[in-house]
Amino acid sequence: MSRRLAYAAALVAALLVPAAPASADTTLGLTAKPGGTGNGSCTSSQILAQITDDPSSPYIVPAGGGVVTQWQTETASDTPGSTLTFAVLHPTGPGTYKVLEADSRTIATPLPASGTASFTLTTPVAVQQGDTFGLYSTSSNICSWNSGSIPSGDTIGGLTPVPPTTNSNESLVGTSGGGVAMNVAVTLVTRQDARVTTSASSANARPGNLALLRSTVTNAGVNTRPITFTDVVPSGLTINQAVPGSGACTVSGQKVTCTIPNLAAGQSVPVLIVVTPKHAGRYTNTVSVRTPADVSDPNTSNNTAKATLKVSPPPCVVPHLKGAPVSLAKEVLKLLGCRTKIKRVSTPGAVSGTVLKTKPGPGTYAGGRKVTLTVAR
Repeated sequence: MSRRLAYAAALVAALLVPAAPASADTTLGLTAKPGGTGNGSCTSSQILAQITDDPSSPYIVPAGGGVVTQWQTETASDTPGSTLTFAVLHPTGPGTYKVLEADSRTIATPLPASGTASFTLTTPVAVQQGDTFGLYSTSSNICSWNSGSIPSGDTIGGLTPVPPTTNSNESLVGTSGGGVAMNVAVTLVTRQDARVTTSASSANARPGNLALLRSTVTNAGVNTRPITFTDVVPSGLTINQAVPGSGACTVSGQKVTCTIPNLAAGQSVPVLIVVTPKHAGRYTNTVSVRTPADVSDPNTSNNTAKATLKVSPPPCVVPHLKGAPVSLAKEVLKLLGCRTKIKRVSTPGAVSGTVLKTKPGPGTYAGGRKVTLTVAR
């Protein structure tokens, strides 16, 4: 690895420190007892769970998944003061499920006047296509409805062992006939607010020196789906390295694309791109982020950001040139970032064509500074 790239790697490693934390809602299940249906009581020997559903009464998480934030149940025939446990279930094989969440709540005393109890999960639960939901209680609460207007495509099943605990593995021990649905509804959030900010280092940015384009990608919630970051680096900046705080980046020509997975809601990570400017000038860098196509972003105004990298010409360095041939002095000053002006004077005893003095004198000045060479005739 060259010294330049080694320095770039060290720079990236030092700066890759994640920042501190900084609507489309779908209802799955039924929010009220369907007309003409009978009550199905909970059982203390099994978790009752929705196994299949009908398109007209969706319970199973659809493609794209999302985050479950709330659940509710109809309580008109429940036992006041009893405990009801809501379970989020992920199928792991034929007839087997993993409990992603087990949320136990107490039915109010007296029962809610609205006939419905709603509970917000302490921590939203990420779910994916095929996940389902269940209820468990040792009291005579209502866990399901049957017959009446329930579609024939809706079936429930019993899972053991009980009670449900997070990360436990449950087995299906039996299923109902058609036309049975769980007495539960869940709020599935399918939105995700992806945000990006960016900056460009300007201190000592010179042609041929390393410069840093730093962006911060934030998942402002609610989902945790992968975020795609894109930076089309301006022509004139050579890309040396591109590294995200998490995930991976690819570079194709001047385009940097990074996939940042598993970024928790409210969390941020940096994306660092080390570049080398070829010439002095101003380079406007534009970055963007996007969520997956099946996840809505409620605020796209924060999906792009711009920053300008100002690259200054190299400094003008004036060395001691007295006595040097004017041709050599001009070449040296050009290489050292200066412009020259020749002033010829007659000086007795001086060798024609040699530099008598410079204005300004030896030192370091702004790039492109004009230096007057006083030269003997």
